[in-house]
Amino acid sequence: MGGHHGAISAPSRAMLLSGKYLFNVYDKLAGIVTMPMHFSSHGYITFGTGKWHNEKSAFEASFNKGKNVFLGGIRSSVFTAYRNTVRAVRTDEWKLIKYPERDFTQLFNLENDPFEMNNLAGDTAYITIQNQMLRELIEWQKITGDTIQLNAAHKLPLEYDHTKLIRKPDKWQPEYTLKKYFDLKLN
Repeated sequence: MGGHHGAISAPSRAMLLSGKYLFNVYDKLAGIVTMPMHFSSHGYITFGTGKWHNEKSAFEASFNKGKNVFLGGIRSSVFTAYRNTVRAVRTDEWKLIKYPERDFTQLFNLENDPFEMNNLAGDTAYITIQNQMLRELIEWQKITGDTIQLNAAHKLPLEYDHTKLIRKPDKWQPEYTLKKYFDLKLN
């Protein structure tokens, strides 16, 4: 969906090119000395190709040459779904997350709050963007054939008691997982 996790292309590319940890570079390379810049400063010719979702200026500063470069995102927004429990849509600037079973919404301004700490959902100052993002989410549901209702008939409490979850191990679980998470006494 595009996000800020080390396994997603823009943040992982930023970490690889800068040699910095995720929270020290995020996905922004402007002003960061990248490995290609370092190689270039020592006489190497650097070449970039493929998709690039970090800043255009960082690509231009990092590579002496390039071919077949795709700058920017593929779509104006990205949709994700997890089971019946979460639906989300993300643009470069905003992320809206709906938890239909719990009647809970989150809205984050990713430019001002990249770590998604300040939920703006319900704030009257952001109601227009929240409604716009909700329309975008519904459109994605239509495009993808997602039939989950964003307003479930039966709402679960917002608080979640993980102790009531009954977990059953599958036959592929390693012994240490069985001991740690399933309290099984093994021979």
